[in-house]
Amino acid sequence: MAWYLVPAGSKKNTEAARNRKNTLENKYFIAPLMTELEDEIQRILRFAEQDEYVYIWGAKTGPSNERTWSKLTQGDKVIFYAEESFAYLGVILATTRNREIAEKIWPSDTTNFEFIYFMTDVQRIDISAEAFNAEFGYPKGPQGFQPIALQRIEVVSNKFGSIEQSIEYMANKRLEISEINLITAKEEAGFQDEVDNHIINKVIEDNLPREIPPKTNTGNKNGQNKRDPERAKSAIILNDYKCEFNLEHVTFINRKGMPYMEAHHLVPMSAQKNYSYSLDVTVNIVSLCPNCHRAIHLGNSAVKERIIKEIFTKDRKRNLKKCGINTTIDELILKYT
Repeated sequence: MAWYLVPAGSKKNTEAARNRKNTLENKYFIAPLMTELEDEIQRILRFAEQDEYVYIWGAKTGPSNERTWSKLTQGDKVIFYAEESFAYLGVILATTRNREIAEKIWPSDTTNFEFIYFMTDVQRIDISAEAFNAEFGYPKGPQGFQPIALQRIEVVSNKFGSIEQSIEYMANKRLEISEINLITAKEEAGFQDEVDNHIINKVIEDNLPREIPPKTNTGNKNGQNKRDPERAKSAIILNDYKCEFNLEHVTFINRKGMPYMEAHHLVPMSAQKNYSYSLDVTVNIVSLCPNCHRAIHLGNSAVKERIIKEIFTKDRKRNLKKCGINTTIDELILKYT
């Protein structure tokens, strides 16, 4: 995860002020343009529930901006400076290069903002340039769209504990960032698409402990525990293509003529390090309608707790134990908060 600084206009720049108001201070109505985006971007925005309104910004056409923009990764954080203060903080959700869409979002006779990035959790921070520059060691302030150098991050982190804590101190406010939902959005959208299109060879019904499969190479040193689409599809079939939270929930019909459901690991795969056997077993995979799946990821604590209590039945607890997965309702709820 990296940090970036983004110029968002001076006091005299009325065009930048208009753009900030339309797509940074407020979410932009992206729904009419969704079909013009790549399929992968559409899936990410839908999974993150940002497919109607979303925070969005764009960098001007140019080689320097392109180099910086090309390094943006989901989960990276961006700090916008405008009108002589560091005004906003956002978290990267997805990026795309699209001149046509940029012209529709930010019409201009002279400039195209083709290096687009979608964000979530955008919030005001309002830190004075003097305070920010002093802590991060910028004598005259940052110039242009750029990453914050690692040595600057280390100095600030050593003093405050983290960059987030330094911002909270300088802005005198609590940040609200839903990290777990962001970082998994791209991967989750791709996995659900894979499950929906998967042609199953044999329905699997796990009732014994399973060894933990090797991790996949995801570009980070730790990798991620692989999820088996065969098992995920099996869990959906075993529940007769119905939502386990509420069997009467209606969803759309997929391309194969079946109700569309999504697979969710009740004990999250991110907790695999705490277990001796694989969490990727059918008894730990819940069939949920798209709305309930978003709710268990993105809902408030009360919503998540209600869903968990409904699907964590005595039978499921007993079957999980057969597969070497011991947990309680309180432990589960804690994992989602």
